[in-house]
Amino acid sequence: SRGHEWSITPNKRTGKDATGCPHCTPQTSRIEIRIFCELKYLFSDIEWRHKVDGIEVDIYFPKYSIGIEVDGYYWHVNREEKDKLKGFELSKRGINLFRLREDKLRKIDETGIFFRNNEEELLIIYRLLRHLLNNVRFDVQDQNEINEYLKAKSLQNNT
Repeated sequence: SRGHEWSITPNKRTGKDATGCPHCTPQTSRIEIRIFCELKYLFSDIEWRHKVDGIEVDIYFPKYSIGIEVDGYYWHVNREEKDKLKGFELSKRGINLFRLREDKLRKIDETGIFFRNNEEELLIIYRLLRHLLNNVRFDVQDQNEINEYLKAKSLQNNT
């Protein structure tokens, strides 16, 4: 209806595994959106799907030059070399990339944090925040905000 064209096999156009227009359909996961929303609660300046020299970063913290990639199995299976290259290219641009990967995927770097597909979102976010606290030099105010969030025992950005 918007004039977009793309190639797709008929079985991917209809039925339970149907996909829509790649230009109109969000190419992101529920967990990525939830993580972004919760981090936005903590850090007002974070960006979603930010591009650095044409390289998209799922979640980007400009203040700390940190990127977070949320690697779901469906989109990242058999993409280890592309994922490694993306991390290398972002590193060359001064961005420290952290990967949150579904546990069916292989570990590709030392900053990887794994999650299960059916795992409670809050537990994934807690693990990510603790990992960031251990690996990033946050200023005192941001450290305190993260620690307060971890004490809350619930998702904070439900609006």
